[in-house]
Parts: sequence; C-alpha cells; structure tokens
Amino acid sequence: MDSVGASVAEILADETDYPPLFELSDTRKLLGYVRTVTNEYSAITQAERNIVRRARTAGEALEAAKLIVGHGKFRMWRKETFPHISSRTLEAYHAVYTYCVEHPDKIAKLESITLSKALQQITTERRIAKSAVAADSKPDSTTVSDKGSTKTKPRTGPAARSRKDSDIGLGISNCIYNLGKAVDGYSPDRWRVTADDVQREHLRRFARSIIEFLGEAERGL
Repeated sequence: MDSVGASVAEILADETDYPPLFELSDTRKLLGYVRTVTNEYSAITQAERNIVRRARTAGEALEAAKLIVGHGKFRMWRKETFPHISSRTLEAYHAVYTYCVEHPDKIAKLESITLSKALQQITTERRIAKSAVAADSKPDSTTVSDKGSTKTKPRTGPAARSRKDSDIGLGISNCIYNLGKAVDGYSPDRWRVTADDVQREHLRRFARSIIEFLGEAERGL
C-alpha cells in the first residue's frame, strides 16, 4: 500500500503495510478522527439536535487529520476515506470549525441556529471582511502633478493599520494552535528523519525568533 489516500480501515487491516510516514500511533489517531467525522455526519443527516456543534466537532477532526496526512495529500485522502460524504459537506464542517476558532465569542450564538443559517452567516461575514480589506487597500487621495498627470497615494490610516495588525494577530494565533496540535505526541527525532531540506531550512531560519516571540508573549499574559 503506497497511497496516503488509502482509507484508514484499509491501513489498519494490515498494520505492517501502512505508509512510512504513518506511525502506528498516527494511524490510530486517524481512525479515531474518521470515526468522529462519520458519526457526526450520520447524526446530522438524521436531524438530531446540536447540528452546528456536531459539524464543528467533525471539522475539528478533519483539521487534526490534515496535520497528520499533510496539506498536499489531504484532499485525496479525504475523498477516498469518505466516499459517501461530498467534499462540499466536509468543507462546510471545516468552515464551521475554523470560524469558531477565529470567533470563540460567537460559538454559542452560532450553535443556536440551523447549520444552513450558520453557513450563510459565515459566508456573509467573510465576504464583508474581504470587502473591508479591499476597501482599506484602495487609494484615498489623489494629487495632480505639474504636468497634469495624477498620482494616487495608498491609504495608510489607522483603520488600515488596525485591520492589518488584526489579520496578522489572527494568523499568529491560528499557527500557534495548529503547531500545538501537530507537536502533541510527535517526537523531534521522528521529525528529523522525515523532514526534507526545505523544512530544515525553515527551522534554522525561524525557530529562534518564534521561541523568543512566544516567550515574550507568554510573559505578558
């Protein structure tokens, strides 16, 4: 078996033949994530209660599986592992989860409405946020040169800077969360064996600054 896209059930059928990058512990974790997604999907389709909460749980399991499978191989793995669930449905579950990570203060309200309305709300808010970022990047003043040509000055006001800082902060928060989930139970020795040259270069370039940043940030909590 040489495909990362193979289903977890097939991998577990022969534990001596799972892909080299999948240790037994990872394979068992994947099986748990697959069961979670399948169970929550079944409950949602049967119109049980707590639909949005179940979608969020399924989305979290998908995100955790993605950290093990790898971003580049995840879509194929997902397709082959869940042939009975459409990609659109799985992406909707993941959208609910990522939205809740980004907006923990809105989880309770989101879970009080139907899944379709929750997805509409997520789509609308993301469209508005995207429009706001685009608006911040538009020129807000025009000057006329001596030769009659016009030059635009990009917006650099407080609103634009605040939006940029907020986006950067959110990106850092998400990276810290994903890094924490990824290294949980993952040994450095194993990483040294599986990492390629590009990944090692990233470690050399950024490890020290990341550690220093996290240390300063933690002291300020």
